[in-house]
Amino acid sequence: MNKKIGEEELAALSELTGIAKTIISKMHKLQLLDISGCKKLLIRNEFQVNIDNNIGRKGVIITLLADKYKISRSLVEHIIYNKNANTHLFCRKCGAKISKYISKKNNGNCNVCKST
Repeated sequence: MNKKIGEEELAALSELTGIAKTIISKMHKLQLLDISGCKKLLIRNEFQVNIDNNIGRKGVIITLLADKYKISRSLVEHIIYNKNANTHLFCRKCGAKISKYISKKNNGNCNVCKST
């Protein structure tokens, strides 16, 4: 996701949160804002507003948001529907980080602990 946030996005964030734009601008200049989190909040809000106003079908709105924020369509879907890609879990025995596939395959254990 683009790590820059524009003035119009800061203004929209100000409206959404109820915090004055000057304060948000100062926080942005001091690098205190989580840019990715702010953009996710803006995308979710804009999607909901468009759905409520019957602007178009969900697919069309997702495509418009992807074009506006210069991100992929699937990333917009991940943001809107709170999908977590590449979920990682931990091994029951040793605590190593493993994929969901390995966890299901080995009943919650990593490949090393499975063989022992």
